[in-house]
Amino acid sequence: MQGLSIVVGVGAVALVAAVPAGAVPGIRPATGYVTDGPVLAMAQVGNTIYLGGSFTHIGARTGPLALLKRTNARLAATLPEVAGVVDAVVDDGNGGWFVGGKFNQVGTTTVRNLVHLRASGTLDAGFAPAPNGEVRALARIGGTLYVGGQFTRSTATTGIGSPR
Repeated sequence: MQGLSIVVGVGAVALVAAVPAGAVPGIRPATGYVTDGPVLAMAQVGNTIYLGGSFTHIGARTGPLALLKRTNARLAATLPEVAGVVDAVVDDGNGGWFVGGKFNQVGTTTVRNLVHLRASGTLDAGFAPAPNGEVRALARIGGTLYVGGQFTRSTATTGIGSPR
């Protein structure tokens, strides 16, 4: 079991195992805290939960995409969670990011495999190329976004969102 998500409610503790590698995108564990290794022991005394195991850190769940500050490696912003796998990220030249991979949802929006996040961290709903397979590589040169991966079709045909 890789990582363990703990959701604590009034008088109750729910444990949800992290999604294993190769799981179907779109199926996610609950939000909460995760470890960087397996939890092997747990005990509750009053309102305190004690965890033991082969981990060195417990932190807030971010999903497969996180934006870190270069100066201290702390989370720089809260991004919408990606339901699936992120394989490639490239800046958009305006403080935002293009994100590619194998996924079908970002935040609460249904999308497919390639999205644009604005500098504010919000999803750009006007960018919807929807490649029909996994996006494995992204490169931006000037106003052109080059997209590589295991897909044969996309709804974009021209402009910055055009897979080439």
